[in-house]
Amino acid sequence: EGIEGLSVSVKSASFKVGSKTLLDDVSFNLGPRTLTAIIGPSGAGKSTLLGVLTGRTKPTTGEIELGGNNLHENFQILSRQIGSVPQADILHTRLTVRQALNYGAKLRLPSDTSKDERNARVEEVMNKLELTERAELRIDRLSGGQRKRASIGLELLTSPKLLVLDEPTSGLDPGLDAHVMETLRNLADDGQTVVLVTHSVDNLNFCDNVILLASGGRVAYAGPASTVFSKLGKKNWAEVFKFLASPDALLLASTKRSVPTSTEIKQDHVLERRQGFAKQVATLSARYLRVISSDRFYLTLLTLIPVIIGAISYAAGSKYGFGPGYKTKSGVIYNPFAQGSILVLILGSIFVGLSTSIQEVIKENAIRRREQNVGIRMSSYLISKMLVLGFITSAQILVFTFIVLFRRPLPSSGLIIDSSRIEITAICISLGLCSMLLGLLVSTLLTSEEQAMPALVGMTMVLVVLSGALPLESKGFIAQASKLVPSHWATNALSASVDLIQLGLISDKDQQAKWESSISNLTSSLGFIAVFGLVFAILSLLNLRRNR
Repeated sequence: EGIEGLSVSVKSASFKVGSKTLLDDVSFNLGPRTLTAIIGPSGAGKSTLLGVLTGRTKPTTGEIELGGNNLHENFQILSRQIGSVPQADILHTRLTVRQALNYGAKLRLPSDTSKDERNARVEEVMNKLELTERAELRIDRLSGGQRKRASIGLELLTSPKLLVLDEPTSGLDPGLDAHVMETLRNLADDGQTVVLVTHSVDNLNFCDNVILLASGGRVAYAGPASTVFSKLGKKNWAEVFKFLASPDALLLASTKRSVPTSTEIKQDHVLERRQGFAKQVATLSARYLRVISSDRFYLTLLTLIPVIIGAISYAAGSKYGFGPGYKTKSGVIYNPFAQGSILVLILGSIFVGLSTSIQEVIKENAIRRREQNVGIRMSSYLISKMLVLGFITSAQILVFTFIVLFRRPLPSSGLIIDSSRIEITAICISLGLCSMLLGLLVSTLLTSEEQAMPALVGMTMVLVVLSGALPLESKGFIAQASKLVPSHWATNALSASVDLIQLGLISDKDQQAKWESSISNLTSSLGFIAVFGLVFAILSLLNLRRNR
């Protein structure tokens, strides 16, 4: 079944950033069922033009019409008709081709699409892109050309009428380059309007049109690839690129040129209902779990971290745990090691929570932005992360606290729960979950994965120092600043639960006030931890929505 492609009309579009002009009075027309290549030297505004065509970048002046409709005035509807394939193969590479396309179909197809219809669409796309025989292979085991076709496949799931690609043949050998271009030619023949930016000129014979951008963002030529040399008076592409970077190209660009198109008839579009919030959360969570479970090294790491830090903490810890301690020569019974045991629990819970989440947004930032552009709610995305990472963090801290508290003396009961062991573990889990949410917030602020490790070390140090669990004199500014971190309130909660004042014979009046062994102190401290977690989650969501 053919697709009715969109006509494209760019009318005097310019785009400026400050005093710099990236696109300068660009005009051209493209008809449906055409394949068009945009070519030009570096800095000519090719990627900017792609952004304008997809509606992600609004021109400073001029307008874009798709199917006779103004793109920016009708963006909510028209954006569903546009497929955008970035230069990088932005996919979860540990999924198989079928899994990646299946999850993509669940997230992108209308909410009333049945499972059979969805599966049929996935099969149709794989068949069209010659990926059926590779359906059960993980994406990281595909060739470069196959990965590119899988990336294109994600966009084809929704049968977009306009398909825009940024350097789809970058890094491919000549044979794969030709294969990808042939695939795009077939898509155009099926009815789609296909536009790509490329530096490769070997296979432009597949294209109907070529648009040459000169330095400064002006159109120097728009027309068939076969007449480029004769129109510009050049013998080869090397001369063409040299010309495009010269002032002569700007003089030529002052004459408007356009690719012929049929008379535009305004097309009507229906806004399809996207998948509901709950279904998006379920699909994103299921995919996230699948990605994690397919990475054996990461799974092993998640398992070993709580075991290793728990075992080290147990070996270095006091045999007195949170018990009465020992009798001094003067006959006083006290436990001078109880505060150190609290420090161990605080440090472990912080590290587990932060380390689990601090890379989880930045490492798939490109994937997130691509999906955000096709209608995935950032609230759904964030909650799916919170659910999966919350489960993992809770499980890790259960293991960690079990090891640390194994056969250690504990109070006979907790303040709220009969079992002191369960109460201590619950407090540690609450701190771990809050730290996990803080890690997600930090991850939304990072600009590269390399920044994650320094951020992890820095945040852990700050949270531990301000927790109050270290035997330091915290007065003045530090004492006030410590109230602004969740670890401070977790220390208060643990101290209240085990009655640290009595165990360690604490005489400091400020510490006695903070660590009072009462239900009200414990519950209010847990309440503050919950508030911090909520604030971190809200700030993360705001950052995700802002950082498109």
